[in-house]
Amino acid sequence: MTRQEIFDFVAKKMFAQGEPSYRHDNQNYSIGSCAYRIRKSDGTVLKCAVGHLIPDDQYDDTIEMLAASDPYVMKRLPVEKDDGDFLDALQHAHDSTVLEQVSMREREVKWTDLFKENLRKLAEEFNLSTKVLEE
Repeated sequence: MTRQEIFDFVAKKMFAQGEPSYRHDNQNYSIGSCAYRIRKSDGTVLKCAVGHLIPDDQYDDTIEMLAASDPYVMKRLPVEKDDGDFLDALQHAHDSTVLEQVSMREREVKWTDLFKENLRKLAEEFNLSTKVLEE
C-alpha cells in the first residue's frame, strides 16, 4: 500500500469506528494506554490507526506497547519497510488525540474532530491529500 492508500484506509476505518482503541479504568481516561486492539466488555473490538492495518491472522498481543516502526510489528503490515516513520506518525496521531481529549474532558470535544485535525497535520507533513477527510 502507498502512504496515501494507508492514510485513506485508516481514516475511513477510524471514523467508522468512532472512538480510539484505548484501555482505561472504568471510563477514567486519565488512567490507561492506547492499544493496537482492545475488546470492550460488550465484545466490540476497537483498533488503533495502525491496528486497522494488521490482518487478524497476524495480530497477537505481544506487539502491544511496541512502536509501529518496530520490525516485529512492521513485518505484519502491508507496507514498505521504509514507511516506519509514517506509521509512527500515524500511531502518534491516534495516541495524541486521546491525550488531547483527556486534557479537554471538561469541554464537549468529539474525539473524531480532534483526530481529523491531527490527520490534517500528518497529511501536510507527508504531502498527502486530505480528500478522504471531507467524505
